[in-house]
Amino acid sequence: MLLFAPERRRFAGGLNNDCTHLSWPALTGTNEGDDDGDTFDECGSDCDDAHASVYPQAPQICDGLNNNCADPDWPTLFGTNDGDDDFDTFTECEGDCDDSQSQVWGTPGETWGLLFIDEQTLEWNPPLNMGGSFAFYDVLRTTDPADFVVLGTCVASDHWDTTFPDDMTPARGQVFHYLTRAQNTCPTASEGPLGVRSDGIPRAGTSCP
Repeated sequence: MLLFAPERRRFAGGLNNDCTHLSWPALTGTNEGDDDGDTFDECGSDCDDAHASVYPQAPQICDGLNNNCADPDWPTLFGTNDGDDDFDTFTECEGDCDDSQSQVWGTPGETWGLLFIDEQTLEWNPPLNMGGSFAFYDVLRTTDPADFVVLGTCVASDHWDTTFPDDMTPARGQVFHYLTRAQNTCPTASEGPLGVRSDGIPRAGTSCP
């Protein structure tokens, strides 16, 4: 006597082919069922039917997954905003401003400790948060501490050192005031802040070439 077992293979025919399946005759849990609700099933090229954010040509979002399963690098994160493509330990989802350069990942912070170490030489400390492996600096000078924009002068631009000699002497009755600003090569926001005024408003300063 011949015994026939229920068919357990999966075919792309719009049917639940396994009549012993718990959801039979529904398609839930089969390769033709859209289990994650993203309008794609496994027969329709859904490479991950457990995550609604993953399907062919899906936009990349910050969820720790390569969402586009048509990507030749899928399922790795290479080339996505969740992948650290330049190996600087930061991803675009973590704020990396340029994931193609390992030397930079964010806007530098504020410089600090600005003072004169002799009659004409300024010195300052680099930002506590560099935003990268290096920074360069602008030095701004004004005769009015409330105005570093209109009256401000850029006396140094793209300066690599944290000291700067300014041999300019103020006119009689004038006083020079200085600010320093860190920069790097972050393409979206390369200039760091100039600090804040006594009322908590961020200081503004003239642009440097």
